[in-house]
Amino acid sequence: MSFIPFKMETTFTRFPAANIVMIAITVALFLLAFTGIPSSEGFGAFVLRDWNVSQMIGSLFLHGDFFHLLGNILFLWLFGNVINAAVGNIAYPILYLCFGMCAGVIHLSVDGSPAVGASGAINGIVGMALVLFPNNRVLTFSLNAKPRWLRIKSGELETKAIWLILAWNVFDFTTVFIGSQDGIGHWAHGGGLLFGVGFASLAVKLRLVETQSPSILDVVSRKSRGEEYRPAPIQADLTGFVQVNTIPTPPQGMPSVTATGKLSPPKRRVKVEPKIRLTQCVSNGAMVTCHIQNQGGPMKAIMLKVPKGVYVEGSTNALYTGQSGWIRFRTMHGVAIDSIEFMMSFKDSQGFLRKLRFRCLPAKKKLVEVERALESGQILGQVRGLGNNGHSNSAAESHSSRNGLYHKPGS
Repeated sequence: MSFIPFKMETTFTRFPAANIVMIAITVALFLLAFTGIPSSEGFGAFVLRDWNVSQMIGSLFLHGDFFHLLGNILFLWLFGNVINAAVGNIAYPILYLCFGMCAGVIHLSVDGSPAVGASGAINGIVGMALVLFPNNRVLTFSLNAKPRWLRIKSGELETKAIWLILAWNVFDFTTVFIGSQDGIGHWAHGGGLLFGVGFASLAVKLRLVETQSPSILDVVSRKSRGEEYRPAPIQADLTGFVQVNTIPTPPQGMPSVTATGKLSPPKRRVKVEPKIRLTQCVSNGAMVTCHIQNQGGPMKAIMLKVPKGVYVEGSTNALYTGQSGWIRFRTMHGVAIDSIEFMMSFKDSQGFLRKLRFRCLPAKKKLVEVERALESGQILGQVRGLGNNGHSNSAAESHSSRNGLYHKPGS
């Protein structure tokens, strides 16, 4: 069986024009070689043979055959567009050429045989994707050439970017380890990947690159704190909603609640309340992705509850102060989403169980916080809604609908 990746899910904040130009130039030069203009000797001057800058750059746009070109273009399209959108159309071609030159230096230092191809530069881009988007989903198409006992049908499969990238590079590192002489520049591939990983890690540390997705440094830092980094658990439906007009008796040991439903002022002000801000909302009808940032107190052990008929997944089960994440909603039968309510249950910094209830309005790019409460049922008050510009919405838009938590267009 073979798997062909064709799409990586992420938020495009820029159009990847530079990567498209790189792909067009590479394909054009490959086709030009068949015309005889320029001659094969002219192209031969750009084959990587020695420490010549023109060869290090020129060899990136040359390929040995059609399948060599096809494989490189596939991965350049898959990961190049994502990185291009993250770093911008000016920085991207500079990084691409620099990764190619670094890979060429590694190849000449260790191997030294003549080489062509953009694999080293592309692996640098892939290395950046490994750091910046490790948990983003990659859609692959599986071909139905398989043993029957595998029981995998042809069609779309999903995997995380980190597993696809590691699987793709296992062959290179294994071949380098055993010292195989197969005529492929495995050292250039590995060198490009390591330079990409190194640069992206430094860029994240220095905040030169910002993404809406958790980086691999976020994943590693949570592992070191003993926290498992996984998508938020999925609940089948919304149950146990707190009624706004009722004020239940507070449990033993909790502060009293006034007639207006607000907690009496604490003696000591501690920053425990989370403040969720919508930074980006991407919708294609039946799937809505909300990119959020927590500008308040930390949220741990997050659980998501959604209406029946809706799938939900999140980038993490914890959101600390200043941290970003995403929540994705999908309907079972492809029904378009024009509004959806959901609940986030979590533990605050003091260990109390809390709930936040939101309404997402994809068309208006707004995330309205309808209600917040203690897990025991105490109402902490209805609060305002925040759009992706951070401004308050009207109280009417913050009102919770009791009929239908997820609506079809025109309902």
